[in-house]
Amino acid sequence: MTRTNRMTTMQKLMEAKKMEAEALMGLLPEQTQEHLKVIGKELTSMIKESFTLQEGTRQENPQKASASGARKVDID
Repeated sequence: MTRTNRMTTMQKLMEAKKMEAEALMGLLPEQTQEHLKVIGKELTSMIKESFTLQEGTRQENPQKASASGARKVDID
């Protein structure tokens, strides 16, 4: 599968998931829909923040491999 085909497939899958979510939301009471929208926004921001923090940690504390290929690992 070429990169273009993969991208097209991913876009179609994402669109299908959005349509599925809209259909589910249509079955729920309006008050519940609003609650789920807020929860979805909060979850999205938490995930984005998590990725941002992980990337920052990796850049600040790079671990170098020794001649044998082993790395030192810190366990909190």
